[in-house]
Amino acid sequence: SMTKYSHIMESFIQTVLQHKELPAYAHRLQEGDPIDVMEDVYNHRADIGVLHFSQSQRENILSLFHQHQLEYHPLARMTPHILISKHHPLLLGERPVTLEALSGYGFVRYEGQFEDFTYELFSQGSHFNLSANPRIVYIVTRASLLHLLSKTDFYSIGIQDFTMQQASYQVVSIPIEDCEGLLEFGYVLPTGIQLNRITLEFLGDLKQRLS
Repeated sequence: SMTKYSHIMESFIQTVLQHKELPAYAHRLQEGDPIDVMEDVYNHRADIGVLHFSQSQRENILSLFHQHQLEYHPLARMTPHILISKHHPLLLGERPVTLEALSGYGFVRYEGQFEDFTYELFSQGSHFNLSANPRIVYIVTRASLLHLLSKTDFYSIGIQDFTMQQASYQVVSIPIEDCEGLLEFGYVLPTGIQLNRITLEFLGDLKQRLS
């Protein structure tokens, strides 16, 4: 079970392909927000949950892990990036791609209380509440977000490029200058559970993608 980041999905696909010659298997990938991921693992709908959260959410999230009797293992801390089409007017005009410069463009985002914190950013000494943008498109899936960005001059917030991001969607990741705050990625599993070999391979691949 995973939150909506394509790096996680790519590791899942790579793991499935590595073992496609096995005589029998059943792999399942589920997506949701951090609460969905926790509930999937807690209720044994998933063996492992990979999720992300902002540093301002960390104390609250760790408390929820404890309440659900889940072990938490950090994977990486990532700097937020701006996501835009590689054909965006700012890039074509060779102008700086900053949060301030994008304030007049449409903002694409996921909905949910844990996503709200992701869109509160500090850059170059200024506070940006991207959810206050008067032009917002709410979407549900990663594919919808990336496809919309590829066809418009809208923008969103994510992390560094994943492997097929530009080739599949013509979307680029731009670092946010002097951005304060990080997104933390990690995984949860029921207390005392031993992971099998294939799951450990998945985690090893994911660590590489996030490094």
